[in-house]
Amino acid sequence: MPTTRATAVNISESIDALYQIAIISETDVDGNITFVSDGFCEISGFHRNELIGSNHRIINSGNHKAEFFKDMWKTILQGQIWHGEVCNRDKKGHHFWVESTIVPVIDNTTKQIKKFISLRIDITEKKLNQLAIDEQFDKINAVISAFSQGQFDIHIPKMTLGFSKVEHAVRTLQDTLRSMSNDTLKLIHNSASGNLRYRANANRY
Repeated sequence: MPTTRATAVNISESIDALYQIAIISETDVDGNITFVSDGFCEISGFHRNELIGSNHRIINSGNHKAEFFKDMWKTILQGQIWHGEVCNRDKKGHHFWVESTIVPVIDNTTKQIKKFISLRIDITEKKLNQLAIDEQFDKINAVISAFSQGQFDIHIPKMTLGFSKVEHAVRTLQDTLRSMSNDTLKLIHNSASGNLRYRANANRY
């Protein structure tokens, strides 16, 4: 079905609206920023004139290894779409996470890449929640590992712990459990059930 002028106008207006509210940037083939949307300026904290002509390193958080970006560049320079989660840093130094899709734009005449368009979704809240859960599991796993190398006793009435080689690990576990919500505790209990074995001995105290 051929595209009418009215349809073309509607599509153009939709694209303009998207560019106003979404987190979008365009770069040349060398990675220099040539366009940023209002959404990009808002989340990064930079003014448009600070971003145009700069490289995306201006928002590099240092959270990713060099191989992460090498793989990204290898993919898009081959004319393929790249998709991934990126941790960036705003002007004030705060980190924010985006789900990013980078699309190479091919010139119809030369068949060469002429620019890259990056479209992003802010996933900071979701990512921070997941990282918090992962951190709790890491602490639990560290304690489980430490338990295999030592013994500990729990005095049930007062919950006073006696330690051997795992004092630091258990204290970490205590602090972790105190900071957890009931829902998180249930999640960890269901996942780690049977891994932690307590030996209660009230007679030692």
